[in-house]
Amino acid sequence: CFEDEGCKPDSGVSSARQSVHSVDTPRGSWASFDLRNSVSDSLIPSLLERVPPEKIDQLNEVRRQEERQSALFSLYPPEDEDEVIEKRIPAEVPCEHVVHRILVRCMQLKLDLEVEPIFASMALYDAKEKKKLSENFYFDMNPEGLKHMLRSHIPYSDISTSSRSCIFDITYPSSDMFLVIKLEKVLQGDINDCTEPYMKDDKNRDKVRANAVAACERLGKYRMPFAWTAIYVMNIINGVNSLERDSGSDKESTGSNSLDRKSSSSSFDQFRKRASDMGSLTRRGSLERRSNSEKRRSWSPEDFGSSLDTFRPVTLTVSSFFKQESDRLRDEDLFKFLQDPKRPCSVMKKLKCIPGVLKLDISPCPDEPKNCLTPELAHLHPYPDVNARPTKEVLEFPPREVFVPHYLYRNILYVYPKEVNFASRAGSARNIAVKVQLMCGEEDTHALPAIFGKSSCPEYTTEAYTTVSYHNKSPDFYDEMKIKLPANLGDQHHLLFTFYHISCQHKVEQTTVETPVGYTWLPVFRDGRLHAGEFCLPVMIEHPPPNYSYIPPDVLLPGTKWVDNHKGIFCVNLEAVSSVHTQDKFLDRFLSLNTVLEEGNIPARIGEANMESELKASILDLNHAKPEPLVKFLPLILNKLILLMVKPPSVLGQVMNIGQTAFEAIAMLVRNVTALQEGHHDQHGRHSLLTTFVTYQCILPRPVGGHPLNSISPPQSPGFVPRSTYIPPSRGRHLRSSSNPDMHTVGDEDEEINTLARGLDRTCSMRTGTVCAI
Repeated sequence: CFEDEGCKPDSGVSSARQSVHSVDTPRGSWASFDLRNSVSDSLIPSLLERVPPEKIDQLNEVRRQEERQSALFSLYPPEDEDEVIEKRIPAEVPCEHVVHRILVRCMQLKLDLEVEPIFASMALYDAKEKKKLSENFYFDMNPEGLKHMLRSHIPYSDISTSSRSCIFDITYPSSDMFLVIKLEKVLQGDINDCTEPYMKDDKNRDKVRANAVAACERLGKYRMPFAWTAIYVMNIINGVNSLERDSGSDKESTGSNSLDRKSSSSSFDQFRKRASDMGSLTRRGSLERRSNSEKRRSWSPEDFGSSLDTFRPVTLTVSSFFKQESDRLRDEDLFKFLQDPKRPCSVMKKLKCIPGVLKLDISPCPDEPKNCLTPELAHLHPYPDVNARPTKEVLEFPPREVFVPHYLYRNILYVYPKEVNFASRAGSARNIAVKVQLMCGEEDTHALPAIFGKSSCPEYTTEAYTTVSYHNKSPDFYDEMKIKLPANLGDQHHLLFTFYHISCQHKVEQTTVETPVGYTWLPVFRDGRLHAGEFCLPVMIEHPPPNYSYIPPDVLLPGTKWVDNHKGIFCVNLEAVSSVHTQDKFLDRFLSLNTVLEEGNIPARIGEANMESELKASILDLNHAKPEPLVKFLPLILNKLILLMVKPPSVLGQVMNIGQTAFEAIAMLVRNVTALQEGHHDQHGRHSLLTTFVTYQCILPRPVGGHPLNSISPPQSPGFVPRSTYIPPSRGRHLRSSSNPDMHTVGDEDEEINTLARGLDRTCSMRTGTVCAI
């Protein structure tokens, strides 16, 4: 302080360095300080020390984070709504299709007569659409004593086939959905004779048990239809909304109520009662009914869908099953029973019942089910115990299109034998079983272990058999064979169908159980496309000749004998669910021509001179592709078109004039996709599929050294990589940064691959936004 400024120093404060006022000394000079009484400043000990640069960077990074604003723009005042130019909604993160999911646990399955193993399966059906909504889920509730009866036919069983709980996906909720359970048993003879001991109090149970033991020992790998039942899914949801918990009785009762169908009543009355009576639902705690008017209120699909996600767990008990009629095995016959169970039907009244108990626990699926397997039997995170009984996801068959691209690898083929007619064949051909094999050659050793096992059996097998209808030369089938297709199919891959006559009655002079009575085959891959759909095939009497697999069975080979003069007598249906094969001829043609150009192997039927016109035609024909397969492969198609537009291919040193055609095709696809669905656009009319592609899936060709336009190469990985995380190879490693604390070191590429290979974590892709690679 200076006195001429009117400031007086505080008498109570002393300082080591005081200013001394002198009239003769000018203010601000060195003489204005008391040098004798002044004290030196403290030393800086680390000034001259050698410190590694990494430690300095670490200290700087820590100090930068102190009082650092997490969001810089939060310091800026928000704009007025009238002054905002554009508020763009972020694009949806690529993830799997999110649907309604229900968890079904089988708690008990037991018949009144328990003398042999019973095999069960369940699936969802839509009675109104007359479609099957899911694949089959197979489960085994037999005690160990009954399982041992088949030990000579089933050498071992994998843990994946021991599941007793499953998860059903429902994209389009319907009030006409039924959960259908079918039962099978070991082949023994006529279905009427085999089911009679189960429907009455048979005193001679020892003889029935002895016959069952003999049948399991001799015919253990063959099955016959036995019984079925259906559960009205709407009742599960209605039970939640038409039954409410009594708080007063909750304190006293923790038990459950169930509807026990009386076997003495008629079959139709039993089915109708179970389909309409809310008492068939068993809920934890006491329940009471609301008014009938509220129970009969109408439901919308939106209400039904939301109820599928929120209903409380239900335990449902069924006390009997309908006997399976041998002449009513088709799905069409099943839909006749399911169309309107509340309406009297003469067909329903003729059905007979088999007493037993089936107890199912049905609940909304939790977000992270433990020990869960995908339809391909891959482990889903979390999977804490590899030896625990797993829960299986059941693949859905949506009744309508689902416009979501593929984000997971899936390559499954379903084979459905429908019927065969051996009425015109001479000889014994009555108890007919069809053996299905996926072959990669023509020898017996070329059968691929690619057929999924059912329950309490090996995970994969080389062959699968249909059920057998006793003494029927023209049987119908309802079986489903699930096959894991190889990633690289070729012309040598085909399905081989072998027809056997099964000898149910044991004869002394007969040494074999099965006698082949016919053969046929079906190529699964021809002209670069996967074959699917309905086929009616002729059947050859003798074993096919060499090189048969490269010739369709429709061709009449010389010197061969056929059943019924080479007429189509075997009907089979193939359904594929694949992220590899588009199953659309226009998409297949475009992608196959791109593959030809990439490999440089132009077929002679096209020729180098016609290659450009062929490619242009295939690009323009993309406009005729079916909407659903187009959307499922949309990122792949658009990236191919962008590559053709940016860097057209060359043939014989001549660059193709293909860029304008590719640009026009992109414009057509954008127009078609934008017009697909209502309610999937932002305020500017942009479809969510397109904004997601631009933000996360678009892979622009990148330069590899040299001139950026002359050295553009396609990306090395076909997977979808977010643009924000994509790092070119030339910038693949960063040692450190002393200026940006958010720039992390990129480690070894093997570490990232190992992280992805540790297991499928579906929760990350659905909640945190991690993009799943194909």
